[in-house]
Amino acid sequence: MAFSCIVRLMVFLGLAVSATAQTILLTPNTTVLSATGGNVIFTATFSYTTLPSTLGITINLPTGWSYVSGTTVPGTSPAEPAVAPSAGRTGQLEWAFITPPASPATFTFTTAYPGTATGLQALTPTTIARDTAGSPATTVTAPAYNLSAPSNIVTWSGVTGSWTDPTQWTSSTVPANSGATRFSATVAAGVASLNTAVTIDNLTFTGGVINGTGNLGLSGLGSTWTGGTFGGASELVIGAGAQFTASGASVHLFNDRTIRNEGTFSWVDQGALQSGNGGAFINSAGAKFTDATTGGGNALISNSGTGSFSFTNAGTYSKTAASTTVISVPFSNTGNILISAGTVRFSSTFTQTGGLLDVATGATARFDTPLAFAAGTLRGGGTVVADITNSAFISPGNTLGTLTINGNLTLLGTSHLQFDIAGTSQGTNYDYLAVSGTATLGGNFTFTMALGAENLIGGGATLTLLSSSALSGAFVGIPNGTRLLASSGTGSFILNYGPTSVTLSGFQPIPEPSIWALLLAGVGAVAVATVRRRR
Repeated sequence: MAFSCIVRLMVFLGLAVSATAQTILLTPNTTVLSATGGNVIFTATFSYTTLPSTLGITINLPTGWSYVSGTTVPGTSPAEPAVAPSAGRTGQLEWAFITPPASPATFTFTTAYPGTATGLQALTPTTIARDTAGSPATTVTAPAYNLSAPSNIVTWSGVTGSWTDPTQWTSSTVPANSGATRFSATVAAGVASLNTAVTIDNLTFTGGVINGTGNLGLSGLGSTWTGGTFGGASELVIGAGAQFTASGASVHLFNDRTIRNEGTFSWVDQGALQSGNGGAFINSAGAKFTDATTGGGNALISNSGTGSFSFTNAGTYSKTAASTTVISVPFSNTGNILISAGTVRFSSTFTQTGGLLDVATGATARFDTPLAFAAGTLRGGGTVVADITNSAFISPGNTLGTLTINGNLTLLGTSHLQFDIAGTSQGTNYDYLAVSGTATLGGNFTFTMALGAENLIGGGATLTLLSSSALSGAFVGIPNGTRLLASSGTGSFILNYGPTSVTLSGFQPIPEPSIWALLLAGVGAVAVATVRRRR
């Protein structure tokens, strides 16, 4: 039955579409596909805030894939929907619940894939839900779930030997550079010495050691690291577009090896990332490092040896879990650090010579040493624990909010403090910077006003933009009592320095261009007042 027919069936049954939030999640039982072909079992989980009367699902299979069968997930509800694909179906798979179960609804289905497939294998799910209220159709399309192209899956023998020795692998061919013959390797025990540069699709690393002087490149989407140690003065390179996940509670040790991420590195669970003896982690420009660690005392990036270990971020470091991550090695940033939840504690030195540090509302960035922002931007509605000397750009909120600094703040001559104003409610309608310690002013100050804000702010309003325990200094070229024009050009305020705060008051809107024309034409203030009353 075509998906359009399913929709018509819903209408025929008198069912309307649910105007409710829907999500669909596909979880495969593997991300490494075999070059000999095989099956993948997907778990499909559907969630909605309001129970719909009917739920339809489509999933587009990659070329050469086919549907095998469907089952239920033990302990969950329901079984596969009443309307389901027939065995051998290719292209678009379609399901429909005539009576959907309570959220979340979960079932599994098995698909077969060929070993001849090339490139990414993408499955894109779509849902459409109906209720009994006669609402228009609501459709949700989830992001495509990508798997690597099939490759030969080989396993290390579990003894000590050379990576290039074919007798050490469950194959007569050594896992080498991806090409006409592609490889994914599993290492669970022993010592694999790699002394020549090799690029494979995926690595499943659960134990043992991979060392040597040769770089190991990964190009696929299914590399995982749950145990084992990397060594050797060389690099593990996660290629552009590749995905690598470090998970589990075991320490992820890479000694004197450098991890160079050019794709996506996901760090989950509690296992620490440790290096030393000259090791490094380089998150390259355009790369993504996702910190989803769950804490528990082991969510740390630390030095395991007597040598150096540094973390360099030129891409994006995202902290997404409500836990604490401790980074106890030197960290340098020219990219983006996005702390959307929890705390990131930098217990060693931190250097920012460009890029962005964004601390979201409810999140915290803590620095155990005084923090000097040389360039880039600090923004957000969260908390920064540090004594800060700033030569960069500070913008509370994103876009509106309260940025809290637990410490002292010194603004140097090249610093720039920027506020956004959309009303008179502190931290909600205009930005606010709360400094627990002293604030020493300097550098540049600007503010911008949202469209229409001039109609919400009266002349008697006072906006406290910055507060501290003690205030000194002044912004460059802005003496106390200076009237300042918003960078958006819609109004002006008088800026005042108090003993503990910076405020704006005495708001005056800027007339519209047509009003200026009236003034210049000599029509007079009566006409201007009349126009204003009509706004």
